[in-house]
Amino acid sequence: ADPGLDRDFRSWLNSVRTKSLDGRTLIETHEDRPNNWGTHAGAARAAIAVYLGDTADLTRTAAVFHGWLGDRSAYSGFSYGDLSWQCNSSKPVGINPSGCSKDGHNIDGALPEEMRRGGSFQWPPKSTGYAWEGMQGAIVQAEILHRAGFDTWNWENQALRRAADFLYRIGWEASGDDRWQPWLLN
Repeated sequence: ADPGLDRDFRSWLNSVRTKSLDGRTLIETHEDRPNNWGTHAGAARAAIAVYLGDTADLTRTAAVFHGWLGDRSAYSGFSYGDLSWQCNSSKPVGINPSGCSKDGHNIDGALPEEMRRGGSFQWPPKSTGYAWEGMQGAIVQAEILHRAGFDTWNWENQALRRAADFLYRIGWEASGDDRWQPWLLN
């Protein structure tokens, strides 16, 4: 590797984390947006931290991700929209907890912030491609953090597996650019 190019690339990567991108930095987006924007920002943030060897930011990224998965003691600073898909609207999370139901319907594993994009809670849910889209960033984030030593696939009762189970349970199979996800989840 060319040391000069690597130095320049590392400098650029470091600056990307705090550069304003459409009004928010990558870090702000990850820590504020509990939707597909936030999960994708988290995946990019994790990749940058690993590449740069920034263990402090990697640990912070993991804490935010753990909070998104449902551990509000790890992190709970997200800004949520309509809370009707949340299992507990006073304690919103990125993936509904194990055993969650609403009006007699099993919503264990639902991604409330993505499901609301099809409308407020209703059964059956109104179709939206955002649920699998939000999973893209979450799955990449989980794998990067897992390879860095975090037990992400087991966090919050295997939240990502439960999220995929929910989507399949309601008949929403991964399609198009989402079809890679079941392979990694499996």
